[in-house]
Amino acid sequence: MDKRLEEKIEESDRDDEGLTNEVYFTEDDTVIKIYSKYPLTSFYVAFIDVLALKFRYMTRSRRISNEIEVKKEVKAAGLNAPEIIYESGEILEFEMLEGVSGYNYLESCEAEQAQKFGEKVGEFLPVLHSRGVALKDFRVSNMIVGDEIALIDHEYSAVDANRVLKWFDYLTLFSSIRQTCRYVEFKTGFNEEAIVPKTALFASVVTSFAHALILEQSPGRLKKIIYSVKSDLNR
Repeated sequence: MDKRLEEKIEESDRDDEGLTNEVYFTEDDTVIKIYSKYPLTSFYVAFIDVLALKFRYMTRSRRISNEIEVKKEVKAAGLNAPEIIYESGEILEFEMLEGVSGYNYLESCEAEQAQKFGEKVGEFLPVLHSRGVALKDFRVSNMIVGDEIALIDHEYSAVDANRVLKWFDYLTLFSSIRQTCRYVEFKTGFNEEAIVPKTALFASVVTSFAHALILEQSPGRLKKIIYSVKSDLNR
């Protein structure tokens, strides 16, 4: 690692919510991401690729090249993504975007705002899919909500996605939405009856429980998931 980055990292705040890589918020309003060599998520994504008949283990270099390539596709689709400021080996430095994570936004916004958020996501996800892009790790926390919605963390994405990989976008999205207090409103705005595969919606119940229990270890999230399931059953 070059000395400039070492010094910036020493003076930065580490993101404790990062699940697979080291992420730091610098005093210069940038984000430094140090890519792990063998993160557990890579094995999970490799399993997804096997199911999609597109096996490729996500090495660190491949994940970094994905981050760069998919950002171009996201911007070409008319969406926002942070610019890459600096690249050094296993490290990328990004611009800091104004706003809050999609998860925190849904935990604090009004019902009408959650529905509008769902509408916007429901509009742009099919656009990305039409370009052959699947994000695969499309958790709501990988969106930044500010003046507009921005997408972050593209290291596991695919630019040659088939129907199976696109299906996983719906699975990971609704698995994360179930863990918020605005599941019903978001789902209404997203128009899930029109575009969400029923199999993905049902499977998201299992994956959301696994995420809340194993990764987050959060009783609060579990209660929200149970509420989301009850809302589905009461329709």
